[in-house]
Amino acid sequence: VYEFDPTLMREDVARAKARADLVLVSVHWGANYHDVSDRQEHYARKMVKAGVDVVNGHGAHRTQKTEVLGGVPVVYSLGNGPFGSRGDYNRSSPHIRCSSVARYTFADGELVKLELLPIVTDNTIVEYQSRAAERDRAVKEWEPYLTKGGVSWTRGDDGWYQIGLP
Repeated sequence: VYEFDPTLMREDVARAKARADLVLVSVHWGANYHDVSDRQEHYARKMVKAGVDVVNGHGAHRTQKTEVLGGVPVVYSLGNGPFGSRGDYNRSSPHIRCSSVARYTFADGELVKLELLPIVTDNTIVEYQSRAAERDRAVKEWEPYLTKGGVSWTRGDDGWYQIGLP
């Protein structure tokens, strides 16, 4: 766990890269129930420039876009996950009640596959038991956030979406 200090980012990433095959940053950011902010995009670019290999965001309580910046996948927010509250979907985001689970596959020190599974996390619907989103719900509520980031993807029969990597 690390308290983010943008003035130390380049140095911290370099130190991490000296001890690891790659650096995945898991960052808690974003305004609750809102789209990606300019600030998130600003820091994502800074992380990529500093040498981060993957950005895995969470904290906005809803899915935000996924994009690839300079060859680096940036998942801005996986969403709510198994969060233990009724949430604020009805008032803030009635159009999206899905979040994501990420599955990263690494080989030979690099990311070779990124997959996302849309899950229903609105506890007024799932009663604190997150579950995979049905195809129609995923298409309507979740897929639009993939297209916002301009990534290419394919949906498998198992409901997992594979994101195109460079």
